[in-house]
Amino acid sequence: MYYFFCASLPVLELNAPAPLTVVGFDELAAGELPEEQYAALTAFNGIPRPGDPEEFAAGVYGRMARFEQYLRTQIARRRGAVELPDPAEYFGAVDYGMTAALAAPDPAAREQVLDRMRWEFLDDLALMHDFDFDALCIYRLRLTIVNKYRGRDREDGRRNFAAAAERICGNVTNQ
Repeated sequence: MYYFFCASLPVLELNAPAPLTVVGFDELAAGELPEEQYAALTAFNGIPRPGDPEEFAAGVYGRMARFEQYLRTQIARRRGAVELPDPAEYFGAVDYGMTAALAAPDPAAREQVLDRMRWEFLDDLALMHDFDFDALCIYRLRLTIVNKYRGRDREDGRRNFAAAAERICGNVTNQ
C-alpha cells in the first residue's frame, strides 16, 4: 500500500491541464517504489504486445489492454476497413459511446470522445483501488490521457499539418 505517495499526487481532470508529465510521474515513482514494482509500473504503454509480462493480463493493465483492444476493434469495424474477429471480452460502454464518437464534427473532437470513454473505464477500475499499486497504474494511464492535450493549440496544429503535407506532397501553398 502506498498511502502517502498516492495521497500526495495532484488530482487529474480530463479537461484540465496536466499537473505533471508521465516522465515526471515516473521520476516520482522511482523514489517511492521497489525496483521490481517500478519496472512493472513503467513497462506498459496501454497497448498489449506479445511478450508482455503475465501480470498485465490479471491486473489493471490487463483490463485496460482488453478495453483498448475492444475499442480499437470497434473503430476499425465502423470504418469498414477490415473484418476482425470478436475480442475476448465485451464492453458495452464502447458500443454506446461509439455513436457519439462517430457524430463528432472533426477528428480531434472524436478523439476527445474516445478519451472520455477511456477515462470513464478507468473511473470504474479505480473504485476498487485507493492506495495500492493498481491505483498508481490507473493514475499513470490517466496521466497519459491528460498529457495528450498538453500544450496543443490551433497554430501548432496548422504548422504540424503543413509540415506533414509538405513531406508527403512537396511544396504546399496556403490559401
